[in-house]
Amino acid sequence: MKISIKKGFSLKNQMATNRSEQDTKTIDILYRISSLVNRVEDPNEALEIIIDEIVSILPARSASIELINPDTHLLEIEVMRGLPEDARDVRLALGQGITGWVALHGQPLSIADVYKDPRYISLNPDVRSEIAVPMIGSNGIPIGVVNIDNAEPNAFSEDDLKLLTLFTNEATKVVDQLWMIKKLREQTDQLRALINTGRSIVKKRELSSVLQSITNETLELMKCRLCALFLYDPKTGQLTLHAISGAGEEIAFEERLDLDETAVGTAIRRRKTIEVYDLAWTEENHFVPLVQKLGLVSMLACPIEHEEEVIGVLNAYTDVPHRFNNSEKRIFETLAGLSGVAIQNARLYNRIFNSEETLRKTERLTTLGLLSAEIAHEIR
Repeated sequence: MKISIKKGFSLKNQMATNRSEQDTKTIDILYRISSLVNRVEDPNEALEIIIDEIVSILPARSASIELINPDTHLLEIEVMRGLPEDARDVRLALGQGITGWVALHGQPLSIADVYKDPRYISLNPDVRSEIAVPMIGSNGIPIGVVNIDNAEPNAFSEDDLKLLTLFTNEATKVVDQLWMIKKLREQTDQLRALINTGRSIVKKRELSSVLQSITNETLELMKCRLCALFLYDPKTGQLTLHAISGAGEEIAFEERLDLDETAVGTAIRRRKTIEVYDLAWTEENHFVPLVQKLGLVSMLACPIEHEEEVIGVLNAYTDVPHRFNNSEKRIFETLAGLSGVAIQNARLYNRIFNSEETLRKTERLTTLGLLSAEIAHEIR
Protein backbone atom coordinates (compact mmCIF):
# COMPACT_ATOMS: atom_id res chain seq x y z
CA MET A 1 0.00 0.00 0.00
CA LYS A 2 2.82 2.39 0.90
CA ILE A 3 4.61 1.56 -2.31
CA SER A 4 1.46 2.33 -4.28
CA ILE A 5 1.09 5.68 -2.57
CA LYS A 6 4.74 6.51 -3.23
CA LYS A 7 4.34 5.58 -6.89
CA GLY A 8 1.22 7.74 -7.12
CA PHE A 9 3.01 10.71 -5.62
CA SER A 10 5.98 10.11 -7.92
CA LEU A 11 3.77 10.04 -11.02
CA LYS A 12 1.97 13.22 -9.97
CA ASN A 13 5.27 14.93 -9.26
CA GLN A 14 6.62 13.88 -12.65
CA MET A 15 3.46 15.17 -14.40
CA ALA A 16 3.68 18.44 -12.50
CA THR A 17 7.34 18.76 -13.42
CA ASN A 18 6.63 18.09 -17.11
CA ARG A 19 3.78 20.60 -17.09
CA SER A 20 6.00 23.18 -15.41
CA GLU A 21 8.76 22.63 -18.00
CA GLN A 22 6.21 22.93 -20.82
CA ASP A 23 4.83 26.15 -19.37
CA THR A 24 8.34 27.56 -18.97
CA LYS A 25 9.22 26.70 -22.56
CA THR A 26 5.96 28.21 -23.79
CA ILE A 27 6.62 31.46 -21.91
CA ASP A 28 10.18 31.58 -23.27
CA ILE A 29 8.95 31.16 -26.84
CA LEU A 30 6.25 33.81 -26.38
CA TYR A 31 8.87 36.20 -25.02
CA ARG A 32 11.25 35.55 -27.91
CA ILE A 33 8.46 36.07 -30.45
CA SER A 34 7.22 39.30 -28.83
CA SER A 35 10.79 40.67 -28.59
CA LEU A 36 11.30 40.32 -32.35
CA VAL A 37 9.90 43.85 -32.76
CA ASN A 38 13.06 45.17 -31.11
CA ARG A 39 15.46 42.66 -32.65
CA VAL A 40 14.66 42.58 -36.38
CA GLU A 41 13.47 45.05 -39.00
CA ASP A 42 12.39 42.77 -41.85
CA PRO A 43 8.96 41.08 -41.38
CA ASN A 44 10.12 38.08 -43.46
CA GLU A 45 13.10 37.57 -41.17
CA ALA A 46 10.70 37.60 -38.21
CA LEU A 47 8.52 34.97 -39.89
CA GLU A 48 11.55 32.71 -40.37
CA ILE A 49 12.32 32.90 -36.66
CA ILE A 50 8.66 32.43 -35.67
CA ILE A 51 8.21 29.23 -37.68
CA ASP A 52 11.37 27.75 -36.13
CA GLU A 53 10.09 28.58 -32.65
CA ILE A 54 6.75 26.90 -33.37
CA VAL A 55 8.34 23.77 -34.83
CA SER A 56 10.63 23.49 -31.79
CA ILE A 57 7.77 22.91 -29.34
CA LEU A 58 4.95 21.32 -31.36
CA PRO A 59 5.01 17.84 -32.98
CA ALA A 60 5.38 19.12 -36.53
CA ARG A 61 6.74 17.14 -39.48
CA SER A 62 6.27 20.17 -41.74
CA ALA A 63 5.03 23.72 -41.27
CA SER A 64 4.27 26.87 -43.24
CA ILE A 65 3.10 30.45 -42.85
CA GLU A 66 0.96 31.67 -45.72
CA LEU A 67 -0.03 35.31 -46.19
CA ILE A 68 -2.81 36.82 -48.29
CA ASN A 69 -1.41 38.78 -51.23
CA PRO A 70 -3.22 42.16 -51.19
CA ASP A 71 -3.08 42.39 -55.00
CA THR A 72 -4.34 38.92 -55.93
CA HIS A 73 -6.14 38.00 -52.67
CA LEU A 74 -4.50 34.58 -52.88
CA LEU A 75 -2.68 32.76 -50.09
CA GLU A 76 1.04 32.49 -50.80
CA ILE A 77 3.66 30.62 -48.75
CA GLU A 78 6.09 33.09 -47.18
CA VAL A 79 8.13 30.65 -45.07
CA MET A 80 8.02 26.86 -44.74
CA ARG A 81 9.76 23.89 -43.19
CA GLY A 82 9.70 20.28 -44.38
CA LEU A 83 7.70 20.94 -47.56
CA PRO A 84 8.96 20.38 -51.13
CA GLU A 85 10.37 23.48 -52.79
CA ASP A 86 7.68 23.53 -55.50
CA ALA A 87 5.07 24.08 -52.74
CA ARG A 88 5.94 27.79 -52.98
CA ASP A 89 4.32 27.86 -56.42
CA VAL A 90 0.92 26.88 -55.01
CA ARG A 91 -1.59 29.73 -54.66
CA LEU A 92 -4.83 29.13 -52.79
CA ALA A 93 -7.97 31.22 -53.05
CA LEU A 94 -9.86 32.07 -49.89
CA GLY A 95 -12.01 29.06 -49.06
CA GLN A 96 -9.83 26.69 -51.09
CA GLY A 97 -8.27 23.81 -49.15
CA ILE A 98 -7.98 23.65 -45.37
CA THR A 99 -5.75 26.71 -45.33
CA GLY A 100 -8.14 28.71 -47.49
CA TRP A 101 -11.10 27.64 -45.30
CA VAL A 102 -9.30 28.88 -42.17
CA ALA A 103 -8.41 32.19 -43.85
CA LEU A 104 -11.95 32.72 -45.13
CA HIS A 105 -13.73 31.91 -41.87
CA GLY A 106 -11.08 33.21 -39.48
CA GLN A 107 -11.31 30.11 -37.28
CA PRO A 108 -8.67 27.56 -36.22
CA LEU A 109 -9.08 24.01 -37.51
CA SER A 110 -7.73 20.61 -36.45
CA ILE A 111 -7.87 17.72 -38.93
CA ALA A 112 -7.19 14.27 -37.41
CA ASP A 113 -6.86 12.61 -40.83
CA VAL A 114 -6.50 14.79 -43.93
CA TYR A 115 -7.30 11.83 -46.20
CA LYS A 116 -10.83 11.90 -44.85
CA ASP A 117 -11.32 15.63 -45.38
CA PRO A 118 -12.48 16.65 -48.88
CA ARG A 119 -11.09 20.17 -48.40
CA TYR A 120 -7.49 18.97 -48.14
CA ILE A 121 -5.09 19.86 -50.95
CA SER A 122 -1.89 17.85 -50.73
CA LEU A 123 1.49 19.61 -50.78
CA ASN A 124 3.27 16.66 -49.16
CA PRO A 125 2.03 13.06 -49.64
CA ASP A 126 3.41 12.07 -46.22
CA VAL A 127 1.07 14.40 -44.31
CA ARG A 128 -1.80 12.72 -42.42
CA SER A 129 -2.87 15.27 -39.80
CA GLU A 130 -2.89 19.06 -39.74
CA ILE A 131 -3.78 22.02 -37.57
CA ALA A 132 -4.17 25.55 -38.96
CA VAL A 133 -4.73 28.87 -37.20
CA PRO A 134 -5.68 32.18 -38.85
CA MET A 135 -3.54 35.29 -38.43
CA ILE A 136 -6.08 38.01 -37.58
CA GLY A 137 -4.76 41.53 -38.20
CA SER A 138 -5.33 44.57 -36.00
CA ASN A 139 -8.32 45.50 -38.15
CA GLY A 140 -9.99 42.15 -37.44
CA ILE A 141 -9.39 40.83 -40.97
CA PRO A 142 -7.37 37.62 -41.60
CA ILE A 143 -3.98 38.30 -43.16
CA GLY A 144 -2.68 34.73 -43.32
CA VAL A 145 -2.60 31.26 -41.82
CA VAL A 146 -0.07 29.23 -39.78
CA ASN A 147 -0.10 25.47 -40.57
CA ILE A 148 1.70 22.54 -38.99
CA ASP A 149 1.49 18.94 -40.25
CA ASN A 150 2.40 15.46 -39.06
CA ALA A 151 2.90 12.12 -40.82
CA GLU A 152 0.70 10.30 -38.29
CA PRO A 153 -3.08 10.59 -37.97
CA ASN A 154 -4.41 12.09 -34.71
CA ALA A 155 -0.98 13.56 -34.03
CA PHE A 156 -2.26 16.81 -32.52
CA SER A 157 -4.18 17.34 -29.29
CA GLU A 158 -6.47 20.15 -28.20
CA ASP A 159 -3.57 21.57 -26.19
CA ASP A 160 -1.45 21.67 -29.36
CA LEU A 161 -4.15 23.67 -31.11
CA LYS A 162 -4.37 26.07 -28.17
CA LEU A 163 -0.59 26.50 -28.16
CA LEU A 164 -0.47 27.16 -31.90
CA THR A 165 -3.29 29.70 -31.50
CA LEU A 166 -1.35 31.41 -28.70
CA PHE A 167 1.86 31.60 -30.73
CA THR A 168 0.01 32.70 -33.88
CA ASN A 169 -1.76 35.55 -32.11
CA GLU A 170 1.52 36.83 -30.69
CA ALA A 171 3.28 36.39 -34.05
CA THR A 172 0.53 38.34 -35.83
CA LYS A 173 0.95 41.29 -33.46
CA VAL A 174 4.69 41.28 -34.13
CA VAL A 175 4.31 41.07 -37.91
CA ASP A 176 1.66 43.81 -37.87
CA GLN A 177 3.97 46.13 -35.96
CA LEU A 178 6.96 45.35 -38.19
CA TRP A 179 4.85 46.00 -41.30
CA MET A 180 3.72 49.31 -39.81
CA ILE A 181 7.29 50.32 -38.99
CA LYS A 182 8.43 49.29 -42.48
CA LYS A 183 5.56 51.24 -44.03
CA LEU A 184 6.45 54.35 -42.03
CA ARG A 185 10.06 54.06 -43.16
CA GLU A 186 8.96 53.69 -46.77
CA GLN A 187 6.65 56.70 -46.45
CA THR A 188 9.51 58.73 -44.96
CA ASP A 189 11.75 57.72 -47.87
CA GLN A 190 8.96 58.55 -50.33
CA LEU A 191 8.42 61.97 -48.76
CA ARG A 192 12.14 62.70 -48.92
CA ALA A 193 12.23 61.54 -52.55
CA LEU A 194 9.11 63.59 -53.32
CA ILE A 195 10.74 66.76 -51.96
CA ASN A 196 13.89 66.10 -53.99
CA THR A 197 11.76 65.36 -57.03
CA GLY A 198 9.86 68.61 -56.62
CA ARG A 199 13.12 70.56 -56.43
CA SER A 200 14.49 68.77 -59.47
CA ILE A 201 11.38 69.43 -61.55
CA VAL A 202 10.65 73.02 -60.55
CA LYS A 203 14.20 74.31 -61.12
CA LYS A 204 14.13 73.34 -64.82
CA ARG A 205 13.04 75.94 -67.38
CA GLU A 206 12.71 74.29 -70.78
CA LEU A 207 9.27 72.66 -71.14
CA SER A 208 10.55 69.52 -72.88
CA SER A 209 13.17 69.07 -70.16
CA VAL A 210 10.54 69.55 -67.45
CA LEU A 211 8.20 66.95 -68.97
CA GLN A 212 10.94 64.35 -69.39
CA SER A 213 12.17 64.98 -65.87
CA ILE A 214 8.64 64.44 -64.53
CA THR A 215 8.32 61.00 -66.14
CA ASN A 216 11.85 60.00 -65.08
CA GLU A 217 11.28 61.00 -61.47
CA THR A 218 7.82 59.40 -61.37
CA LEU A 219 9.25 56.14 -62.68
CA GLU A 220 11.80 56.11 -59.85
CA LEU A 221 9.43 57.26 -57.12
CA MET A 222 6.53 54.92 -57.96
CA LYS A 223 8.76 51.90 -58.79
CA CYS A 224 6.69 51.26 -61.91
CA ARG A 225 7.57 49.79 -65.31
CA LEU A 226 6.53 52.73 -67.47
CA CYS A 227 5.52 56.35 -66.96
CA ALA A 228 3.86 58.62 -69.52
CA LEU A 229 2.74 62.25 -69.57
CA PHE A 230 0.01 63.59 -71.85
CA LEU A 231 -0.78 67.30 -72.31
CA TYR A 232 -4.35 68.39 -72.95
CA ASP A 233 -5.31 70.80 -75.72
CA PRO A 234 -8.74 72.31 -74.93
CA LYS A 235 -9.05 73.61 -78.51
CA THR A 236 -8.91 70.15 -80.09
CA GLY A 237 -10.13 68.24 -77.03
CA GLN A 238 -7.25 65.80 -77.42
CA LEU A 239 -4.44 64.43 -75.31
CA THR A 240 -0.98 64.27 -76.87
CA LEU A 241 1.89 62.19 -75.51
CA HIS A 242 4.82 64.49 -74.72
CA ALA A 243 7.10 62.40 -72.49
CA ILE A 244 7.58 58.71 -71.71
CA SER A 245 10.06 56.80 -69.56
CA GLY A 246 10.64 53.06 -69.18
CA ALA A 247 12.83 51.17 -66.76
CA GLY A 248 16.29 51.37 -68.29
CA GLU A 249 15.01 51.81 -71.84
CA GLU A 250 14.91 54.56 -74.43
CA ILE A 251 11.35 54.58 -75.71
CA ALA A 252 10.28 56.45 -78.82
CA PHE A 253 6.53 56.52 -79.18
CA GLU A 254 3.79 58.85 -80.40
CA GLU A 255 0.19 58.84 -79.26
CA ARG A 256 -2.82 61.10 -79.57
CA LEU A 257 -6.08 60.35 -77.76
CA ASP A 258 -9.59 61.69 -77.63
CA LEU A 259 -11.01 62.11 -74.14
CA ASP A 260 -13.73 59.52 -74.74
CA GLU A 261 -11.34 56.80 -75.90
CA THR A 262 -9.69 55.58 -72.69
CA ALA A 263 -9.51 55.75 -68.92
CA VAL A 264 -6.80 58.35 -69.44
CA GLY A 265 -9.46 60.68 -70.82
CA THR A 266 -11.77 59.71 -67.97
CA ALA A 267 -9.22 61.08 -65.51
CA ILE A 268 -9.52 64.43 -67.30
CA ARG A 269 -13.31 64.43 -67.58
CA ARG A 270 -13.91 63.37 -63.97
CA ARG A 271 -10.91 65.24 -62.58
CA LYS A 272 -9.95 62.33 -60.35
CA THR A 273 -7.35 59.59 -60.20
CA ILE A 274 -8.35 56.50 -62.20
CA GLU A 275 -7.00 53.01 -61.51
CA VAL A 276 -7.11 50.11 -63.96
CA TYR A 277 -6.16 46.78 -62.38
CA ASP A 278 -5.93 44.76 -65.60
CA LEU A 279 -5.53 46.56 -68.91
CA ALA A 280 -6.27 43.36 -70.84
CA TRP A 281 -9.82 43.28 -69.47
CA THR A 282 -10.68 46.88 -70.37
CA GLU A 283 -11.32 48.70 -73.60
CA GLU A 284 -8.00 50.48 -73.36
CA ASN A 285 -6.59 50.96 -76.85
CA HIS A 286 -3.63 53.22 -76.21
CA PHE A 287 -0.06 51.93 -76.11
CA VAL A 288 -1.19 48.62 -77.61
CA PRO A 289 2.30 47.79 -78.98
CA LEU A 290 3.95 48.82 -75.70
CA VAL A 291 1.37 47.06 -73.55
CA GLN A 292 2.08 43.85 -75.44
CA LYS A 293 5.85 44.29 -75.67
CA LEU A 294 6.43 45.25 -72.02
CA GLY A 295 3.59 43.18 -70.59
CA LEU A 296 1.92 46.16 -68.93
CA VAL A 297 -0.90 45.11 -66.62
CA SER A 298 -2.06 47.79 -64.16
CA MET A 299 -2.34 51.56 -64.62
CA LEU A 300 -2.78 54.64 -62.45
CA ALA A 301 -3.80 57.88 -64.21
CA CYS A 302 -3.96 61.24 -62.43
CA PRO A 303 -5.02 64.58 -63.93
CA ILE A 304 -2.43 67.36 -63.85
CA GLU A 305 -4.09 70.59 -62.75
CA HIS A 306 -3.01 74.17 -62.11
CA GLU A 307 -5.31 76.78 -60.60
CA GLU A 308 -8.36 74.58 -61.31
CA GLU A 309 -7.39 74.14 -64.96
CA VAL A 310 -6.63 70.65 -66.27
CA ILE A 311 -3.48 70.73 -68.37
CA GLY A 312 -2.62 67.04 -68.73
CA VAL A 313 -2.52 63.51 -67.34
CA LEU A 314 0.29 61.61 -65.59
CA ASN A 315 0.23 57.81 -65.97
CA ALA A 316 2.10 55.03 -64.16
CA TYR A 317 2.09 51.42 -65.42
CA THR A 318 3.20 48.16 -63.77
CA ASP A 319 4.08 44.85 -65.44
CA VAL A 320 2.47 42.80 -62.64
CA PRO A 321 -1.09 42.95 -61.30
CA HIS A 322 -1.05 45.66 -58.66
CA ARG A 323 -3.65 47.47 -56.58
CA PHE A 324 -2.30 50.90 -55.72
CA ASN A 325 -2.83 51.63 -52.03
CA ASN A 326 -3.95 54.97 -50.62
CA SER A 327 -0.40 55.98 -49.75
CA GLU A 328 0.80 55.38 -53.32
CA LYS A 329 -2.16 57.32 -54.70
CA ARG A 330 -1.47 60.29 -52.42
CA ILE A 331 2.18 60.35 -53.44
CA PHE A 332 1.20 60.13 -57.11
CA GLU A 333 -1.39 62.91 -56.80
CA THR A 334 1.09 65.15 -54.98
CA LEU A 335 3.61 64.52 -57.74
CA ALA A 336 0.98 65.41 -60.35
CA GLY A 337 0.29 68.66 -58.44
CA LEU A 338 3.99 69.56 -58.43
CA SER A 339 4.12 68.72 -62.12
CA GLY A 340 1.30 71.18 -62.83
CA VAL A 341 3.26 74.00 -61.15
CA ALA A 342 6.48 73.07 -62.97
CA ILE A 343 4.74 72.90 -66.38
CA GLN A 344 3.05 76.27 -65.92
CA ASN A 345 6.30 77.82 -64.70
CA ALA A 346 8.10 76.50 -67.78
CA ARG A 347 5.36 77.85 -70.05
CA LEU A 348 5.48 81.22 -68.30
CA TYR A 349 9.27 81.30 -68.58
CA ASN A 350 9.03 80.55 -72.30
CA ARG A 351 6.49 83.35 -72.76
CA ILE A 352 8.67 85.81 -70.86
CA PHE A 353 11.73 84.71 -72.82
CA ASN A 354 9.87 85.08 -76.12
CA SER A 355 8.48 88.46 -75.02
CA GLU A 356 11.95 89.69 -74.09
CA GLU A 357 13.30 88.46 -77.41
CA THR A 358 10.48 90.28 -79.22
CA LEU A 359 11.21 93.46 -77.24
CA ARG A 360 14.89 93.22 -78.09
CA LYS A 361 14.06 92.84 -81.77
CA THR A 362 11.65 95.77 -81.55
CA GLU A 363 14.27 97.91 -79.81
CA ARG A 364 16.81 97.03 -82.48
CA LEU A 365 14.35 97.89 -85.22
CA THR A 366 13.42 101.17 -83.49
CA THR A 367 17.10 102.08 -83.06
CA LEU A 368 17.75 101.19 -86.69
CA GLY A 369 14.82 103.35 -87.77
CA LEU A 370 16.02 106.31 -85.74
CA LEU A 371 19.56 105.86 -87.11
CA SER A 372 18.20 105.70 -90.67
CA ALA A 373 16.22 108.89 -90.09
CA GLU A 374 19.32 110.68 -88.77
CA ILE A 375 21.38 109.53 -91.73
CA ALA A 376 18.64 110.62 -94.16
CA HIS A 377 18.45 114.02 -92.45
CA GLU A 378 22.22 114.50 -92.65
CA ILE A 379 22.21 113.51 -96.31
CA ARG A 380 19.47 116.03 -97.03
